[in-house]
Amino acid sequence: MQLLRISSALLPALALLLASCADSPINPLTDSMSATVSGAAWSTVVASAVNSNGITAISGTRSITSATDVIVIDLPTVTATGTYTLGGVNTAAAHYRRDSINYTTTPLSLSSTGTVTITELGNGRIGGTFGFTAYRNGDPSTLDSVVVSGGSFSVKLN
Repeated sequence: MQLLRISSALLPALALLLASCADSPINPLTDSMSATVSGAAWSTVVASAVNSNGITAISGTRSITSATDVIVIDLPTVTATGTYTLGGVNTAAAHYRRDSINYTTTPLSLSSTGTVTITELGNGRIGGTFGFTAYRNGDPSTLDSVVVSGGSFSVKLN
């Protein structure tokens, strides 16, 4: 199966699309995503998840002043709890975008660059933990990376 790659230009649009599902409003009191991004605390103002075309996309968006940060995790459609490997030759990937700079787990390396562990699945919700290293434009040779650690999410699954 080929690695699903979302154009980095589409990450903010995807996050807004997921957040604007009219039939399933986001509840900021129960839908959340947080992590440590390159050593700094990070939490969302909008978090959501959707199953579409064989992919479960989980996203979080944070806006501070004029900057917008987005984390998107793409997994093959999740049907059970468990751990998914990100990057390498896997079909699962994670993306981080801030100020028009795009980082993604890389298909260019044969090694994994992170994991997502689904611990909650049912009653229309998905939750779990995550951590990954994402490289600028998915290219580890740039040596420009973002380390996302201690991540967690709990959101309604549309």
